[in-house]
Amino acid sequence: MAFTFETSGNNTFLVYAIQEEDVLDTMTLGMITNNRIPGMASVLYTQMNQDCFLKYNVTAKVTVRQFFSGVVNKRRLLGVFSGVAEALAAAEEYMIDNGSLLLDMDYIYADVRSCRAEVVCLPVVRETGAVDSGLFFKNIMFSTQFDQTENCDYVARIINYLNSTPVFVVENFLRLLEELQGTGGDFFIWRTDAPAGSGAPDRRADAVQAVYVKAAGQFQGTATAARSGVPGKR
Repeated sequence: MAFTFETSGNNTFLVYAIQEEDVLDTMTLGMITNNRIPGMASVLYTQMNQDCFLKYNVTAKVTVRQFFSGVVNKRRLLGVFSGVAEALAAAEEYMIDNGSLLLDMDYIYADVRSCRAEVVCLPVVRETGAVDSGLFFKNIMFSTQFDQTENCDYVARIINYLNSTPVFVVENFLRLLEELQGTGGDFFIWRTDAPAGSGAPDRRADAVQAVYVKAAGQFQGTATAARSGVPGKR
């Protein structure tokens, strides 16, 4: 895929020149150009003589690869994950093929102020098909350096969720992300010696750390085995 950048006034656009051999998904094209879809980068379809272009507004945004290049805090991670998950959920609602969403850190753009992310949706029929959404999130969790000055319980909860679901369901993942954003990501470990029905959480740091380490170990094994099947960038 060949993208270029174009500046118009104060706006910056990621531009895709539609190739002669490209087969456009006209339904998806109509959806993304006529609607403001949550989690997807806004796009303009333009034509100059015989040349057609898709222009994605990425003003004041950076790629997620750049955004995650250093230490990543909770706000950044949850903002990006929420944006991507919203795009996946909206694709179902708007009858957009998930294969049109470029689940690649180079084609997902994050607002540096709000930390919200938007996915580039390219309405071109591709042979590769959709990327495994759950594996996409797992690979980010595996490769990201998290801010150790924060409470990293939210990391354990996301890893546990991704490892425990054989089939990734974006609506359930969104609920988890909303909970982590709304509650601060408190990660309770229920005491085995508590009376039945008491609901008493064990907040001991060593207990939380033990579960975090265990989850990370399980995740590492899963991610390592799966990474060989990750499609390369197109």
